[in-house]
Amino acid sequence: MFKKSIFIYSIIGTAILIIAGLVVVIFNINEKLNEKEKVPEEIIISENPHYELELVKADLKTYGYLSDHVIKDYVKAVEECYEEYKVPIGLMHAVITIESDYRFWIEHDLVTPKELGYSVRAVGASAIIWELWKDTLINNKVADLRTDLFLPYVAIKSSGVILRYLIRDEAGKGYDNIVNRVLIRYYGAYLQSRYDKTIKITSELWVKRMNAYLKQLNKERKEKILK
Repeated sequence: MFKKSIFIYSIIGTAILIIAGLVVVIFNINEKLNEKEKVPEEIIISENPHYELELVKADLKTYGYLSDHVIKDYVKAVEECYEEYKVPIGLMHAVITIESDYRFWIEHDLVTPKELGYSVRAVGASAIIWELWKDTLINNKVADLRTDLFLPYVAIKSSGVILRYLIRDEAGKGYDNIVNRVLIRYYGAYLQSRYDKTIKITSELWVKRMNAYLKQLNKERKEKILK
């Protein structure tokens, strides 16, 4: 009877130790998961350009109105914007998706930028207002005429130049949400719906990581983007 009691107590003791060990392991796992959700101020996003481009290509193929040739031009331009200007592929893809769903032939609704004081239309897939950005695009040798912005390749390269200029300019002002500031200036006016749509097709965590990446990018790299 005594031996049987010792055996039972030893089993209970072992079970308690096992349970305690599992509780510690679970606690440590939760701690690590919580740490992953935190976005350090100086985080550097490790991008895989090939993977990102494959995602862009896969998305473009879901549009029924883009030929293989046009998709090839888009992907090539997005890749060059990343390589030459370090504009994040995900940010570029989000902007073009929001602006036009890659419809390169369209003229957008009339807007009245306060910098101009008269109504104009943005054009092409990148929804660029030529009257606002023509000097920048000409100086950086990506477009010569307003009609150039209807060309898929030119539209993306032009967007890359503008985004890189805005990223550099806004990152130096100390704002926490650089993505929001860049989108405000790119779109020409503050539209909460545009920013909300950016969150919808990405995530709030993605925006936080992108902001951290853009801050780090501004410190490490100085492109020769002309105004």
